[in-house]
Amino acid sequence: NGIDPSRDLLQIQIHHHTQNGGVRIDPDCQTKVRGLFACGETCGYQGADRLGGTMLGGSQVFGWRAGRKAAELSKEQPGQVKSPSVYDALLHEPLAKLKEARGSARPSDLLRPLQTMMWRNLLVEKSAASLAEARRFVDDERDRLARGVRMGDGMDYALAFEHHNLCDVAEVIIAAASTRQETRGSHVRADFPERNDAEWLTNLAVRRQRGQLVLEKRWFGQGWVDQPGDIRIKPWG
Repeated sequence: NGIDPSRDLLQIQIHHHTQNGGVRIDPDCQTKVRGLFACGETCGYQGADRLGGTMLGGSQVFGWRAGRKAAELSKEQPGQVKSPSVYDALLHEPLAKLKEARGSARPSDLLRPLQTMMWRNLLVEKSAASLAEARRFVDDERDRLARGVRMGDGMDYALAFEHHNLCDVAEVIIAAASTRQETRGSHVRADFPERNDAEWLTNLAVRRQRGQLVLEKRWFGQGWVDQPGDIRIKPWG
């Protein structure tokens, strides 16, 4: 950009950033699921508002804590052998279906369109129309993944499983954004521009029941209470 840091002045400014929650962890990054750890952007250790530099804490501090505790936990666990039926349902059957797939696209071809759709429809400002478009895309994407791909090498199998997970994550984000009919923090609904504490000063919990997502309001902590003198950058927070 034509700037010489050894000679020229650089403009440094605070950039407002937000964190929309995530997996609850303890100080060692353990979740409530034994053996499952989370750190970085997948969990909400930073709080509601943060600056990007705190990701050093996510990687260098919490990443180290998670790895250390996971190693300790693995040493305590005796070797466990699962029933063959578990592997059949979770791994062997899906792999067999992928092996027989005769579509035209490779799994890697699906990633960029999904990212683009989520960026366009769910990044910051959303509406019922954009969320409906995103929901249709994800529904179609599951069909493309099931019928429209072909495996070229071993990595394609890993990418296909990953893309299945990405569709699950996208579905949860779309459902939560559709349910929360207000604007709060970095979540902006153009069709519901006002913050509505009376209805939505709460967390949303998501689970899958009989193949369908179920969302419910539930507190996971004290919640955010504005204090006198708090600085907010409109309209984000």
